[in-house]
Amino acid sequence: MVSGLFSNSVKVHLILKTKLKHSAPSSTTHARHFERKFSISATVLNLGCLVAMVHWDPTKEHRYFLLGLLGIWGFADGVWQSQTNSLISAVFADRYESAFGCCRVWQGISDLIVFLLSSVLCMIHKVAFIASACSLTTACLIVLEIVVRRRTARASAETNSAIEIQVNA
Repeated sequence: MVSGLFSNSVKVHLILKTKLKHSAPSSTTHARHFERKFSISATVLNLGCLVAMVHWDPTKEHRYFLLGLLGIWGFADGVWQSQTNSLISAVFADRYESAFGCCRVWQGISDLIVFLLSSVLCMIHKVAFIASACSLTTACLIVLEIVVRRRTARASAETNSAIEIQVNA
């Protein structure tokens, strides 16, 4: 009966909203969802798309290749967005709004820079710049992920030792 009234996306939204309402967010739960292998695979997909863009001479017959390339790029972008959001929520657990607001501001600034430079730079320089930024971002995210995991492991060890002290006292 309910399935006739709601679409699947509305059901998923209601289920997630209910689960999020009853679970307190913590940095350990968010840090657990950040996986190094996902960001590395997204980097490999993006770099593969960039290599294909450099070596590809587009024609009308290649429209399915273009759609496939766009699909792969979109998939990698979705992985990047989810991993970035997870890491931001783990690092800035007490300041969600300002952290995500700052992230969106810097995304807007980077879009502005790309728009302003699009008529000045040739395509090979743009692709090289994006590949460099993608590789540097992946390296920085891996370092940040290691720092967050160590911090959460240290915090959980301190919590466990405090609980043991209270139990023994």
